[in-house]
Order: sequence, then C-alpha cells, then structure tokens
Amino acid sequence: SQFSRLASASLRQVGQLSAGDQHGCVVRLGQVYCWGGGAYGQLGDGKNAERPAALPVSGQNSWRAVDSGELHQCAIDNVGKAWCWGLGNVGQLGHGAKASANTPQAVKTSARFVQIAASKLFTCGLDTTGRVLCWGENNVGQLGRGDQGPSFDTPTLPVMGSDPMPATSGACTGAADCGDDGNDCTLAQCDNKGVCSHVAAAG
Repeated sequence: SQFSRLASASLRQVGQLSAGDQHGCVVRLGQVYCWGGGAYGQLGDGKNAERPAALPVSGQNSWRAVDSGELHQCAIDNVGKAWCWGLGNVGQLGHGAKASANTPQAVKTSARFVQIAASKLFTCGLDTTGRVLCWGENNVGQLGRGDQGPSFDTPTLPVMGSDPMPATSGACTGAADCGDDGNDCTLAQCDNKGVCSHVAAAG
C-alpha cells in the first residue's frame, strides 16, 4: 500500500508514534503525519474522511510531540504551544469551544508545554513550570479539580497542581519541619524541603 511504502522508506526518521481508536500519527522531521479514520477531523488535514496513507497535517507548524486521544489528537510545537484537533464535543480540544475541528487549533492558554496526553474525552498537559493543566470532560473527575461536574473547553488546574498538598489537620502544615518539631507527620510523606504532602497528619 501507499502507507507501507512510506513507512518502510522513512521508519528510521520517525521520532514519535501515537495511535488513537481509529487513527495513527507520527512526528517525522518536525512534521506530524496522520492516517486512518478521520470522520471527526482527527487527521488534521482539513477534511472529515478516512485516509489509508500518512500525510502531513495542515499548517506550517514545526512539531516536537504528538499524542492521540480516542477521536482527537494533540501536539506540541517547537516553542511549547499546544494544539489539538478532531472530536471536540466536550471541550477536549481546549480551544475555547465545545466543537470539533479538522485542522490544528491552538489551546487557549499562555502556558508552554513539555508533555501532552490525550485520552478519551479529555486532555492534560505538563507545562514548563511543572504544572499539570487539563481540559475536556469532567463527569467522573477526569480533570482533577476535586469535583465531578461540567466539562471545560480551556485548560484548568487540578486541585493538587504539581505542588505538595499541605496537611489539613494536626500541627504539621505548610513549611513545618517534618518530624523534627515534635509534631511528627506520621501519616504524611514529606518532600526534601520539609513540606507535608499528605492530607492527614498526627498532632
């Protein structure tokens, strides 16, 4: 097939591979190539149709990472900006609307990302400051906000973020010296700065 010829000729130059429910994508020499089912625009070529051969997504971006959700796709460009395309009915594209797109759409945030993970109906990204940001469906708490409720079509910060969660009871809270101040955090884990990272503590 056409794709088999492309794959055999360029396999050594593929930097990353990702596969969704009905489609696959690779990063090759700074370009994202996709193939397979495209009924929801997840191939990013401006069409809503399947394609048996790998061809580049629309746009002039230079890419460094890609990840496939069930029916949507997200990628990070060379300056750390996140882009998504495909099914967007619950905000999983993060572009400010609960709508699908068949070309890459910029995720509405000033954050710059080093990693992105697309799942069934939501997406999360790790930014350059170590924060985790998520968007999309939240009916079972997928966004980590501490609730099960409405979906979000722009990035939201999970409750724990990427910082230690201070204790909510006992004397060991905030920047307390874990174990050395007479208030052992017997149920807590502590980071190397002495900050409790567990919600329970012994007073």
